[in-house]
Amino acid sequence: MSVLRSRRSRLIAEAAEAAAAALAPIAPADRRAFALGALAFAAAALLAQAVAFAAPPAPSASRLPLKWVDASGRVHYSDRQPSPDALGRGASPQTIAARPAEPSIGDPTLPWALRSAVARYPVTLYTSAECEPCGLAREHLAQRGVPYTEKRVNDAADLKTFHALGFEKAFFPSISIGSEKLSGFESIGWDRALDATGYPRSSMLPPRRDPRTVAPMRAETRPATAEATPDAQAAASGAASADAAPRDVDSLLSPASFRTGPNPIRF
Repeated sequence: MSVLRSRRSRLIAEAAEAAAAALAPIAPADRRAFALGALAFAAAALLAQAVAFAAPPAPSASRLPLKWVDASGRVHYSDRQPSPDALGRGASPQTIAARPAEPSIGDPTLPWALRSAVARYPVTLYTSAECEPCGLAREHLAQRGVPYTEKRVNDAADLKTFHALGFEKAFFPSISIGSEKLSGFESIGWDRALDATGYPRSSMLPPRRDPRTVAPMRAETRPATAEATPDAQAAASGAASADAAPRDVDSLLSPASFRTGPNPIRF
């Protein structure tokens, strides 16, 4: 303790000598104003340091939503790193990257919490004909107040577009929440994904607002309006002849071993 006291006394003495040396060239009448200015400068510097330390830290990647699979194969969404024992063999947590939300994005008629989630993680529901679970999925999204776009898979071309989006199997209903893709309706799993992407747990939709928007599975192509040349007319005639030939559409939708009914799309 005595060593610390002597060192503190030495520092105070050195500071006093430095202050006296700084004030020596100044006229006695101006020393008071100089000292007050120095104190004000020191107070401003201390205030700037206090503000810098009090500023909230920037969000780190560890606080972003994580998706991970446990040893039993269940998918979890959390903002905390799982323990090594909870992870399945060879599994590792995947960060769900969030795009920065801006106040001007999204539908201005929606509350900000819902508008931000819709803009960053849009929801698309993929359905098929004669699909009872698809109705349950619609009811679940409507009850939670999640705006979504519904696209129906009707034929082989739609199914090809569906697989091109990253869905491996034709299970319906399927849903995409941002970049996440889930096949088959399972309310708990869907709610976990919606929670992780910031969707409110209870409906915040305005009264009498329909959450569903229907859109075609494929973009419609407009016919050419230019006058057809003889070669183009011949090509169109050949295409018409090919269209007139019978087609085995069922073989395009499913493997031959599964051609057991009129609807090749299974759910």
